[in-house]
Amino acid sequence: LRSALVARDEFLGVASHELNTPLTSLKLQMQIAKRLYDRQGRDGLSDERLHKLINGTLFQLDRLGHLVGDMLDVSRINSGKLSMNLVDSDISALVAETLERLHGQIDAGGGGLHLSLAPGLHTLLDPLRIEQVLTNFTTNALKYAPGRALHVSVERIGEKPGGRARVSFRDEGNGIAPEHQERIFAPFERATSANEVSGLGLGLYICLQIIEQHGGTVSVASVPGEGATFSFELPLND
Repeated sequence: LRSALVARDEFLGVASHELNTPLTSLKLQMQIAKRLYDRQGRDGLSDERLHKLINGTLFQLDRLGHLVGDMLDVSRINSGKLSMNLVDSDISALVAETLERLHGQIDAGGGGLHLSLAPGLHTLLDPLRIEQVLTNFTTNALKYAPGRALHVSVERIGEKPGGRARVSFRDEGNGIAPEHQERIFAPFERATSANEVSGLGLGLYICLQIIEQHGGTVSVASVPGEGATFSFELPLND
Protein backbone atom coordinates (compact mmCIF):
# COMPACT_ATOMS: atom_id res chain seq x y z
CA LEU A 1 0.00 0.00 0.00
CA ARG A 2 2.82 2.38 0.88
CA SER A 3 4.57 1.83 -2.46
CA ALA A 4 1.27 2.34 -4.29
CA LEU A 5 0.74 5.66 -2.51
CA VAL A 6 4.29 6.75 -3.35
CA ALA A 7 3.76 5.81 -7.02
CA ARG A 8 0.45 7.71 -7.05
CA ASP A 9 2.02 10.83 -5.55
CA GLU A 10 4.94 10.68 -7.99
CA PHE A 11 2.54 10.35 -10.92
CA LEU A 12 0.41 13.27 -9.73
CA GLY A 13 3.54 15.40 -9.46
CA VAL A 14 4.78 14.47 -12.94
CA ALA A 15 1.30 14.80 -14.49
CA SER A 16 0.79 18.22 -12.94
CA HIS A 17 4.16 19.40 -14.27
CA GLU A 18 3.64 17.95 -17.75
CA LEU A 19 0.15 19.44 -18.09
CA ASN A 20 1.19 22.79 -16.66
CA THR A 21 4.13 23.23 -19.07
CA PRO A 22 2.08 23.55 -22.30
CA LEU A 23 -0.62 25.54 -20.48
CA THR A 24 1.99 28.05 -19.29
CA SER A 25 3.40 28.32 -22.81
CA LEU A 26 -0.07 28.86 -24.29
CA LYS A 27 -0.84 31.57 -21.75
CA LEU A 28 2.44 33.39 -22.46
CA GLN A 29 1.88 33.28 -26.22
CA MET A 30 -1.63 34.68 -25.89
CA GLN A 31 -0.42 37.39 -23.48
CA ILE A 32 2.25 38.44 -25.98
CA ALA A 33 -0.30 38.59 -28.80
CA LYS A 34 -2.74 40.61 -26.68
CA ARG A 35 -0.03 43.05 -25.57
CA LEU A 36 1.08 43.68 -29.16
CA TYR A 37 -2.50 44.12 -30.33
CA ASP A 38 -3.39 46.47 -27.47
CA ARG A 39 -0.36 48.66 -28.19
CA GLN A 40 -0.30 48.70 -31.99
CA GLY A 41 -3.52 47.12 -33.21
CA ARG A 42 -3.34 44.74 -36.16
CA ASP A 43 -0.08 46.40 -37.29
CA GLY A 44 1.64 45.00 -34.20
CA LEU A 45 1.18 41.46 -35.46
CA SER A 46 3.09 40.91 -38.68
CA ASP A 47 2.19 37.91 -40.80
CA GLU A 48 5.43 36.24 -39.73
CA ARG A 49 4.78 36.87 -36.02
CA LEU A 50 1.16 35.72 -36.30
CA HIS A 51 2.22 32.56 -38.14
CA LYS A 52 4.77 31.80 -35.41
CA LEU A 53 2.21 32.32 -32.63
CA ILE A 54 -0.34 30.08 -34.36
CA ASN A 55 2.19 27.29 -34.92
CA GLY A 56 3.36 27.51 -31.31
CA THR A 57 -0.22 27.36 -30.06
CA LEU A 58 -1.05 24.34 -32.23
CA PHE A 59 2.10 22.54 -31.05
CA GLN A 60 1.21 23.01 -27.38
CA LEU A 61 -2.42 22.01 -27.97
CA ASP A 62 -1.21 18.84 -29.70
CA ARG A 63 1.06 18.11 -26.74
CA LEU A 64 -1.84 18.57 -24.33
CA GLY A 65 -3.99 16.29 -26.46
CA HIS A 66 -1.39 13.51 -26.31
CA LEU A 67 -1.02 13.81 -22.54
CA VAL A 68 -4.77 13.72 -21.94
CA GLY A 69 -5.15 10.89 -24.46
CA ASP A 70 -2.58 8.78 -22.60
CA MET A 71 -4.37 9.29 -19.30
CA LEU A 72 -7.72 8.38 -20.88
CA ASP A 73 -6.20 5.22 -22.38
CA VAL A 74 -4.87 4.14 -18.99
CA SER A 75 -8.33 4.69 -17.52
CA ARG A 76 -9.86 2.53 -20.29
CA ILE A 77 -7.24 -0.18 -19.73
CA ASN A 78 -7.88 -0.27 -15.98
CA SER A 79 -11.64 -0.51 -16.54
CA GLY A 80 -11.33 -3.11 -19.32
CA LYS A 81 -12.83 -0.75 -21.90
CA LEU A 82 -9.92 -0.38 -24.34
CA SER A 83 -11.74 -1.74 -27.40
CA MET A 84 -10.20 -2.88 -30.71
CA ASN A 85 -11.78 -2.71 -34.18
CA LEU A 86 -9.92 -5.45 -36.04
CA VAL A 87 -9.64 -5.52 -39.83
CA ASP A 88 -7.41 -7.48 -42.19
CA SER A 89 -4.45 -5.19 -42.95
CA ASP A 90 -1.04 -5.21 -44.63
CA ILE A 91 1.26 -4.43 -41.70
CA SER A 92 4.15 -3.25 -43.90
CA ALA A 93 1.86 -0.82 -45.72
CA LEU A 94 0.62 0.55 -42.39
CA VAL A 95 4.21 1.00 -41.17
CA ALA A 96 5.14 2.85 -44.38
CA GLU A 97 2.07 5.11 -44.16
CA THR A 98 2.72 5.96 -40.51
CA LEU A 99 6.37 6.79 -41.10
CA GLU A 100 5.40 8.97 -44.05
CA ARG A 101 3.09 10.97 -41.77
CA LEU A 102 5.99 11.35 -39.33
CA HIS A 103 8.55 12.31 -41.97
CA GLY A 104 8.78 15.89 -40.67
CA GLN A 105 9.83 14.74 -37.20
CA ILE A 106 12.17 12.10 -38.64
CA ASP A 107 13.85 14.64 -40.92
CA ALA A 108 14.19 17.07 -38.01
CA GLY A 109 15.88 14.31 -36.01
CA GLY A 110 18.78 14.48 -38.45
CA GLY A 111 19.80 10.83 -38.33
CA GLY A 112 17.96 9.43 -41.32
CA LEU A 113 15.63 6.47 -41.72
CA HIS A 114 16.50 2.96 -42.95
CA LEU A 115 13.57 0.73 -43.96
CA SER A 116 13.30 -2.99 -44.64
CA LEU A 117 9.65 -3.97 -45.14
CA ALA A 118 8.61 -7.47 -46.17
CA PRO A 119 5.57 -7.24 -48.49
CA GLY A 120 2.30 -9.11 -48.27
CA LEU A 121 2.15 -9.72 -44.51
CA HIS A 122 -1.49 -9.51 -43.45
CA THR A 123 -2.77 -9.54 -39.89
CA LEU A 124 -6.01 -8.72 -38.09
CA LEU A 125 -5.43 -5.39 -36.39
CA ASP A 126 -6.95 -2.09 -35.35
CA PRO A 127 -5.20 0.38 -37.70
CA LEU A 128 -5.61 3.38 -35.38
CA ARG A 129 -4.27 1.54 -32.34
CA ILE A 130 -1.33 -0.04 -34.18
CA GLU A 131 -0.51 3.36 -35.67
CA GLN A 132 -0.46 4.64 -32.08
CA VAL A 133 2.14 1.98 -31.22
CA LEU A 134 4.20 2.74 -34.34
CA THR A 135 4.14 6.44 -33.56
CA ASN A 136 5.23 5.85 -29.97
CA PHE A 137 8.15 3.62 -30.97
CA THR A 138 9.25 6.14 -33.61
CA THR A 139 9.06 9.23 -31.40
CA ASN A 140 10.80 7.39 -28.54
CA ALA A 141 13.72 6.51 -30.82
CA LEU A 142 13.97 10.13 -32.00
CA LYS A 143 13.75 11.39 -28.41
CA TYR A 144 16.33 9.06 -26.87
CA ALA A 145 18.74 8.91 -29.83
CA PRO A 146 18.69 12.40 -31.39
CA GLY A 147 20.81 12.80 -34.49
CA ARG A 148 21.21 9.03 -34.86
CA ALA A 149 19.84 6.76 -37.58
CA LEU A 150 16.56 4.92 -37.06
CA HIS A 151 16.24 1.41 -38.51
CA VAL A 152 12.72 0.04 -39.02
CA SER A 153 11.98 -3.45 -40.30
CA VAL A 154 9.03 -5.77 -40.84
CA GLU A 155 9.71 -9.48 -41.29
CA ARG A 156 7.94 -12.81 -41.21
CA ILE A 157 8.68 -15.18 -38.32
CA GLY A 158 7.73 -18.83 -38.89
CA GLU A 159 6.25 -20.64 -41.86
CA LYS A 160 2.66 -20.78 -43.11
CA PRO A 161 0.30 -21.25 -41.42
CA GLY A 162 0.72 -19.79 -37.96
CA GLY A 163 3.54 -17.36 -38.61
CA ARG A 164 3.94 -13.94 -37.06
CA ALA A 165 4.87 -10.50 -38.30
CA ARG A 166 7.70 -8.87 -36.36
CA VAL A 167 8.01 -5.08 -36.47
CA SER A 168 11.28 -3.69 -35.07
CA PHE A 169 12.60 -0.21 -34.34
CA ARG A 170 16.36 -0.05 -33.75
CA ASP A 171 18.08 3.16 -32.68
CA GLU A 172 21.76 3.98 -32.24
CA GLY A 173 21.45 5.72 -28.88
CA ASN A 174 22.93 5.01 -25.46
CA GLY A 175 20.93 1.85 -24.91
CA ILE A 176 19.07 0.67 -21.83
CA ALA A 177 20.65 -1.00 -18.81
CA PRO A 178 19.46 -4.59 -18.22
CA GLU A 179 17.86 -3.72 -14.88
CA HIS A 180 15.62 -1.14 -16.58
CA GLN A 181 14.49 -3.19 -19.58
CA GLU A 182 11.55 -4.89 -17.88
CA ARG A 183 10.26 -2.04 -15.74
CA ILE A 184 9.97 0.48 -18.61
CA PHE A 185 6.78 -1.30 -19.72
CA ALA A 186 5.15 -0.57 -16.37
CA PRO A 187 2.97 2.55 -16.01
CA PHE A 188 4.74 5.81 -15.07
CA GLU A 189 8.18 4.32 -15.74
CA ARG A 190 10.95 5.40 -18.12
CA ALA A 191 14.59 4.59 -18.72
CA THR A 192 15.73 8.07 -17.69
CA SER A 193 14.59 10.53 -15.06
CA ALA A 194 11.69 12.92 -15.58
CA ASN A 195 14.20 15.79 -15.56
CA GLU A 196 15.93 14.44 -18.68
CA VAL A 197 12.94 13.55 -20.89
CA SER A 198 9.39 14.89 -20.78
CA GLY A 199 6.29 12.72 -20.69
CA LEU A 200 4.16 10.77 -18.25
CA GLY A 201 5.91 7.43 -18.68
CA LEU A 202 2.71 5.82 -20.00
CA GLY A 203 3.51 5.29 -23.68
CA LEU A 204 5.20 1.88 -23.54
CA TYR A 205 2.67 0.58 -21.01
CA ILE A 206 -0.18 1.53 -23.35
CA CYS A 207 1.66 -0.01 -26.32
CA LEU A 208 2.08 -3.28 -24.41
CA GLN A 209 -1.64 -3.41 -23.59
CA ILE A 210 -2.61 -2.70 -27.21
CA ILE A 211 -0.33 -5.40 -28.64
CA GLU A 212 -1.39 -7.98 -26.05
CA GLN A 213 -5.05 -7.33 -26.91
CA HIS A 214 -4.09 -8.21 -30.51
CA GLY A 215 -2.69 -11.54 -29.29
CA GLY A 216 0.85 -10.29 -29.78
CA THR A 217 4.00 -9.69 -27.76
CA VAL A 218 6.36 -6.76 -27.14
CA SER A 219 10.08 -6.98 -26.38
CA VAL A 220 13.20 -4.87 -26.02
CA ALA A 221 16.82 -5.85 -26.65
CA SER A 222 19.65 -3.52 -25.73
CA VAL A 223 23.30 -3.35 -24.83
CA PRO A 224 24.30 -0.13 -23.03
CA GLY A 225 26.20 2.09 -25.44
CA GLU A 226 24.96 0.22 -28.51
CA GLY A 227 21.38 1.39 -28.88
CA ALA A 228 18.08 -0.39 -28.32
CA THR A 229 15.64 -2.41 -30.42
CA PHE A 230 11.94 -2.35 -29.58
CA SER A 231 9.86 -4.99 -31.35
CA PHE A 232 6.34 -6.31 -31.41
CA GLU A 233 4.93 -9.42 -33.03
CA LEU A 234 1.39 -10.03 -34.30
CA PRO A 235 -0.19 -13.29 -35.54
CA LEU A 236 -0.39 -13.40 -39.33
CA ASN A 237 -3.75 -13.87 -41.01
CA ASP A 238 -2.58 -16.44 -43.61
